[in-house]
Amino acid sequence: MRKLYLTSLLTFLVCVLYAQEPVEQVYWTGDVTNNEKVLNKTKFRDNWFAGIHGGSFVSWGSYGSHLSFWRHVRPAGAVSVGKWLAPFGGVRLQAVMGGNIGQTDPSVIDKSYTWHTVGGSIDGLFNLTNIVCKYKEDRLFNLIFIIGVGLENTYKFSKEGWYDQYPINTRSRNRASWRMGLQASFRLNSVLDLTVEAVNNILDGSYDGQHAKNRVDGHVNAFLGLNYRFKNFDGTRQFTFLRRDASTVNALNDEINAQRAKINELERRQAATRVEKQVVNLAHVTTLIAFTPKSSEINELQQLNVYTAAEALKKLGNDADLYITSSAKPVDTDLFVGRANAIRTMLIEKMNVPAGRIFMEKDPAVIQSLDADQNCVIVYINE
Repeated sequence: MRKLYLTSLLTFLVCVLYAQEPVEQVYWTGDVTNNEKVLNKTKFRDNWFAGIHGGSFVSWGSYGSHLSFWRHVRPAGAVSVGKWLAPFGGVRLQAVMGGNIGQTDPSVIDKSYTWHTVGGSIDGLFNLTNIVCKYKEDRLFNLIFIIGVGLENTYKFSKEGWYDQYPINTRSRNRASWRMGLQASFRLNSVLDLTVEAVNNILDGSYDGQHAKNRVDGHVNAFLGLNYRFKNFDGTRQFTFLRRDASTVNALNDEINAQRAKINELERRQAATRVEKQVVNLAHVTTLIAFTPKSSEINELQQLNVYTAAEALKKLGNDADLYITSSAKPVDTDLFVGRANAIRTMLIEKMNVPAGRIFMEKDPAVIQSLDADQNCVIVYINE
């Protein structure tokens, strides 16, 4: 039985790990042509539930077949709390209490007796409906597969006068169990689900107090219950699909358009400056490296401009220098230094420009005052 329990525990842990696939960290990409549904981000406090269940234990074990089915049925109840880790998988803790009935060996003495069980389990939940049919927010019916492990205590055996003829071990004992079953869940409203479940619990052969030839005993939990879904951080009570927020999208588009306008204006001003400089002195070659707001990373498009500046420096000859400066005042010193160093590093490491020919000056007025006859490349940064 110990090997069976350890195998079940390992199987359950694998199932729980599988149920923790990171499906809840998915965001809408903003592509209006993409109709694929994605889930909103969730937090640890989301998608919790609690349940209360009532019904019966249907015991089975040593010589139990000699009792009629309805004599096996004894009252039982359970409470549970759990969390859905993803639309297709979750985990719960369940505490149960119920009664059992056993039967002696009729060839020796034909007697029945009762005892009680209290225990707890940790169960993996797998929503077969969502796995097969994909997730739907307001689906009315879900079929859920249950697999788990538990610990049960047997106690309060009935007092029978014939125990001296056919001894029953009435000592209270703890036993490991493994369990498997199905649950049918019916959505009543946004808060409550009606559940019907049957879970078979397998324990060692001494569960009924007898040491007969059978190696395992157990009971089936047949429960009718209610599950209450707690509220998520965003006010919902289940996983939800991301919906387009027109105001957010419009705001992002406005910001993008504003940044494009700033870049276009900088390029226009730079083009005018380039023409003016070339009229005065063709030895001064200028270019613009545009960064995204608050970033010091050179994107692929702007890497071409860095390459152009390096090639211009080579054409001007070994006596030419390269100056990195800002295109406007005032200057954010930290941001300028970060961007200038990014350009300088790329020029040195990828374009083989000698470090001694690269100068950084945040004040564009200093660069503009350079000797008109000096051969140089001027790189402006949009900040």
